[in-house]
Amino acid sequence: MKKFFACFILLSFTTGCALAPMTTTKNGRTVGKGKWEIDGNVLPAVGLSVSRGLTDNFDAGILIERNFGMVYSAWGKYSFINQAQGWSLAAYGGAFYGSGFGNSDGFFLGPVTSYRKNWFEVYLSARYSYVTWRAGSLTTDEQDDSIFDFVSWNDITFNYVQADLGFNFWTSDTFAINVHGKSMISMDKDVTFTTSVIPGFALIGVL
Repeated sequence: MKKFFACFILLSFTTGCALAPMTTTKNGRTVGKGKWEIDGNVLPAVGLSVSRGLTDNFDAGILIERNFGMVYSAWGKYSFINQAQGWSLAAYGGAFYGSGFGNSDGFFLGPVTSYRKNWFEVYLSARYSYVTWRAGSLTTDEQDDSIFDFVSWNDITFNYVQADLGFNFWTSDTFAINVHGKSMISMDKDVTFTTSVIPGFALIGVL
């Protein structure tokens, strides 16, 4: 049967069917050795990411996110160009497990670059995601009750790129308001996403 997984999103209130976490790192810098960063994502998916600087150039973190079900992730970021002001460049990747609307697991990896000038910061990331989605974990009743009639109830494996463009407005050295947009670009001809650009909002704190 042809694989098909469409993405349905209520832009103002809920999230889509991206089975890798939609929350991503929001700059190419690291937080700094011994420091903590808390990223509270509000839209399009409600999520919380907590990371710590293990070295000057490497952060490690965990993420909990709510899409159709719960998504749990462990990730790391290594910064090759790491500047408090100006350009920064990092590689970002991790693994995840999701439960709820079927079970899923996989990994993600990609670059993120950013530029900060005083209180303003812009960033761009392109993250490759590999996802295995197990429809077999759903009961017949759950499949019948789902509002997503366009989903094929077969186990599928697919991959896509999530591109993020965002802006951080630093009100202090330890707090920022984030707005961003993201787009899912399928790398599988049998998998499509119906929404082209998804707006988002988050709050960032550094401890």
